[in-house]
Amino acid sequence: MKVPILNLDALTEGEKEIDFSFSKETYNISHIAHLIKRNQDSAARQGTHSTKTRGEVAGGGAKPYKQKGTGKARRGSNRTPLRVGGGVSFGPKPRKYFVGVNRRVVKLGYKLLTRELSGRICILDETSLGAVKTRLFSDFLRKVSPVRLGKVLLVVTENPQDDRVILSARNLECVTCTYSTWIPVELFATSDFVVFTTSAFSDLEERVFK
Repeated sequence: MKVPILNLDALTEGEKEIDFSFSKETYNISHIAHLIKRNQDSAARQGTHSTKTRGEVAGGGAKPYKQKGTGKARRGSNRTPLRVGGGVSFGPKPRKYFVGVNRRVVKLGYKLLTRELSGRICILDETSLGAVKTRLFSDFLRKVSPVRLGKVLLVVTENPQDDRVILSARNLECVTCTYSTWIPVELFATSDFVVFTTSAFSDLEERVFK
């Protein structure tokens, strides 16, 4: 598979060769993508939710009222979960939601998805962007595909040159920006077109194809 390297005028400056030496029919792409998505979604959860048990709420100590003679149900504490202001039974506590996935599975998933994007993926030479202008990036997308693009995923790295690309693209409704260190598999799989900067694609090669 060959991925074209384009400048801002959508003119080809070169290409990257990706070698896929495995059979497509032997893997369930949707299941692998599901495993990666579950791992990413669980890692994104903070897990800081917390409620107080009857032993943690303020108050209590003295018996609210005498055991007999009131006609009410007996009460030993006003911190019981049965009363307003009491503790919570079986409420959430801070926890980790992390669901592990094999690193080889993650690499395989991104390899398969990259191949599925054949013809709908390109590399933008970020050095060709002279100024921060949304119009420039919009014109680039229009030149890359004469047909109106749907969802476009822009993958960049954290460097000053790529920051200019983000500033030029983030106001476009159809474009979603992300860093190469964290590419949500759901966005990667459902985007109609994917644009990498040269540094971002090199990062992807280092993480996935080596």
